[in-house]
Amino acid sequence: FRYQHLYTPILFFLFGPYQVFVKDFLLCFFERHRFRDLRLKESDFPIRMMITKMVFVGYGLLLPWHILNLPFVEIAAVYLASISITGFLIIVILAIPHMNESGAWLGPVPDVRFRDNWALLQVKTTVDSSPHSNFMAWMTGGLHTHLAHHLFPHVCHVHYLAITKIIRKTLRRRGIVYHSMSFGELLLSHFIFLRNTGRAPEVQPVLQAVTTT
Repeated sequence: FRYQHLYTPILFFLFGPYQVFVKDFLLCFFERHRFRDLRLKESDFPIRMMITKMVFVGYGLLLPWHILNLPFVEIAAVYLASISITGFLIIVILAIPHMNESGAWLGPVPDVRFRDNWALLQVKTTVDSSPHSNFMAWMTGGLHTHLAHHLFPHVCHVHYLAITKIIRKTLRRRGIVYHSMSFGELLLSHFIFLRNTGRAPEVQPVLQAVTTT
């Protein structure tokens, strides 16, 4: 993975198509036992998933092809491009707050069965990007204030900016570091983190710790 910081953006664009056309089927037909949601373990779930996939492909690919009367190759290219761009944005919004120079967890993973340990782990492994920005709140659906998303997953995202102010004040009062950067700084930190971990085998356990949070 020495050059992962160079080819990672390409993989980001492949995330969407992989999720839609590969991973969902692997999880559905081979790994459903891993699901905690009992609805996904119901016997008719594969049928329901296949129907929704056909609808997704139908209105996203076949319907435009029928209506616009353009070559199928052009419609398919735009269809795949939209999925790829969406996947890229999802990864950028959801992954880089954890995989960066400040959010990487270098120590042993604590026992998260205790809620205090779990909450502190979220604080230490999550970096908010431009947490004061209303524009970023609009663009990301509030997920730029990623710590609030982790600590209060059942609260509507429209409250994340206000919640983040409370989190920041609470952490400062208790002497706990609150991690935040501008979006550009966080994106740069992510690729520096990838470069450094790709060149230093002794820090590879960091990746495993980060991806389990």
